[in-house]
Amino acid sequence: MYHWLRNTHLFFGSFCFLSVLMYSVSSIEMAHGSWFHGEPVVTSYRFSISPENAGSVRAVARELMDRHGLHGELRQGNPSLEGYQFNIVRPGTGFVIRYNRATGTAEVEKREWGFMRMLVRIHETSALYNNHWVSNMWGAFTGIASVGLITLALTGIYLWFRIHKERKIGAVLLILSLGYSLTAMVLLRLA
Repeated sequence: MYHWLRNTHLFFGSFCFLSVLMYSVSSIEMAHGSWFHGEPVVTSYRFSISPENAGSVRAVARELMDRHGLHGELRQGNPSLEGYQFNIVRPGTGFVIRYNRATGTAEVEKREWGFMRMLVRIHETSALYNNHWVSNMWGAFTGIASVGLITLALTGIYLWFRIHKERKIGAVLLILSLGYSLTAMVLLRLA
């Protein structure tokens, strides 16, 4: 049983490394955004929308997604006197769309951020059930990594308890890490 738990511990530690690394790097960008260049590259497009697909925000968005390759999650659909304004977003890229009923055209402003800003968007992405497959894959990966981190902690405590000569230093490290984690959680809650 010891060898099986040790291999499980090593597997989940290796698997969760990328997830923890991504969250730690994106947290640095979130906390210190001025250290990084956060200006997006902006490109504008204009597309004609067929009249049968202009009845609602969703219909216009679906045509843009299907015919013109604007992939992502539909957000903030607001009807106006002239037509519709809405956003389609995915990690690292956002589209601001203004549809005009009179002309039958959609003006699209594409904003692409750099790698660090993309990591922040992934960090902020809600888990599953997005319209973009990459976001859904990331949600599944995060769920597996969360279970893996809990498994990593439990198997680590068991393995540490089995090695008698390292119990004292392990207890000190466990208490220090719990103190640090609880302090960080309280400070984040107060911020």
